[in-house]
Amino acid sequence: MDYLPVDPESQPPENYSLVVEKALQCRLPEHYREFIDYFPRTGACYLESCICLDRKDEKYPDSEICWSSLFGHENSELGGLIPININYPDYRIENMMIIGDDAFGNWLYMSVEPDKNSSIYFMDRRFSQPGEKSGLLLLAETFEDFILNSFTKAEEFFK
Repeated sequence: MDYLPVDPESQPPENYSLVVEKALQCRLPEHYREFIDYFPRTGACYLESCICLDRKDEKYPDSEICWSSLFGHENSELGGLIPININYPDYRIENMMIIGDDAFGNWLYMSVEPDKNSSIYFMDRRFSQPGEKSGLLLLAETFEDFILNSFTKAEEFFK
């Protein structure tokens, strides 16, 4: 996968997924837990990563959403997976967490509701209000589907 750490010098704690679960008081979906243990640092995509929507949406006529990074550990009190989810209370949505963004600062959310899929959503600030689930656009039913549909080489990670 063309996924590069933004802060390669940062030293994530061991068992990073467990640290995230404790800090955010939620149980992470299995595939996401595996992903952040393998890629624990905030990472950016070397090449543009896009996910094609399987339906037409009037707000997104191109039927494609491009995103730039997935959050993880950083040597910053402002950035990274845990600080983003704690320091932006206006953007909290019940049973969801912010996992990434696009080049314009629009958030990627993942459902962390127990016994549900790890659905991935896109919050475009032009069409959504902070903290409201109603304006989110479903990108994928699971985190695994999101990654597999975003990267052409992602199959290598999930083997």
